[in-house]
Amino acid sequence: MKVLIFDSTVLEQAPYIKYYEQELVDRNIKYNICTWDKYSNAPLSKKGVVITIHSKWHLGKRKYLDFVLLSRKLKKIIADGHYTHLVIVNTIWAMLLRGILLGNFKNRYVLDIRDYKCETLPGYQHFLKSIIDNSFFTTISSDGFRTFLPLSSKIISNHNITNLKLAFESPSLYANKIHVNIGFFGYIRYKNENEVLIRKLGGSDRFSLLYRGVYAESCRIDREQDLKYDNVTYGGPFKNADKPELYKSVDMIHSIYGNEDFATSTLLPNRLYDAVIFKKPLLVSPNTYLAQIVEKYNLGAVINLKDPNIVMTLSNYINNFNEQKFLAGSDKFLDLVNSQQKLFLDKIKEFFLR
Repeated sequence: MKVLIFDSTVLEQAPYIKYYEQELVDRNIKYNICTWDKYSNAPLSKKGVVITIHSKWHLGKRKYLDFVLLSRKLKKIIADGHYTHLVIVNTIWAMLLRGILLGNFKNRYVLDIRDYKCETLPGYQHFLKSIIDNSFFTTISSDGFRTFLPLSSKIISNHNITNLKLAFESPSLYANKIHVNIGFFGYIRYKNENEVLIRKLGGSDRFSLLYRGVYAESCRIDREQDLKYDNVTYGGPFKNADKPELYKSVDMIHSIYGNEDFATSTLLPNRLYDAVIFKKPLLVSPNTYLAQIVEKYNLGAVINLKDPNIVMTLSNYINNFNEQKFLAGSDKFLDLVNSQQKLFLDKIKEFFLR
């Protein structure tokens, strides 16, 4: 057996790869991880088990040609490497590799879907269904994705959850708390939503905002002078191991992304798992799958940034915060997560036994 994992995401932003890699290492199975450097043109490079395709991409419609050209390079890597099993992240690559997946790798590939790409395009679902049905299994990081995917018994859920052994016992938030610290830890994007929230809470005596992580170039809120407030702090990158200490400094988690498209309205961010592990209620956007989870399990407050009364809504949630309901909901949601995650990890083990 020889396995190739392909993901076009920067590997530092793809912690879910470890679920496959750990099993491969434990079983002493040969493997490579292939990734895409989108920002430079250079020959194929290899460092350890990681193969990098260096091919600069373009903005606009030209990027679709970049995808096609990259898929051709990927097909050559698969052929030259004599791989027997594949793990492909996201449907666009599975569609571009459809011929070899269905022709040469039936029941010997996993499709791992991490976000919305273009699954609602006319005819896309018809071809995608055959890819999913002929996979060993297909896994999704949010059940919200089922709204744009074809029905199939091959689809199972997974969760990018860590730090379970370092879980906090109780929240630092309590009813009528005078000062509340709100944190955003992770990849910082969605500039419009962040600007609105910062301006609404900036200068407040009751609320503080703390950002830590890597800022998307389209969301350099840390550089904008009109977003500087005494109660808003902009910090830099951190490691996953730093999370327990970081979360000691905040009472709630900012996870407001908006709901303008399928990508934002269906995903489940890592901050959801941070909320139930570190016992920090979430702030989320309405009309999203995340909001459905938050409301079902009493995990936080739904905040509509278009509402002029944001501060009042947030204050009402805090003043009436019910710790028992929040903890009970956290436990119930964690039970679901652990059950689904066990099935996901068992399927990985089964896949690598073939």
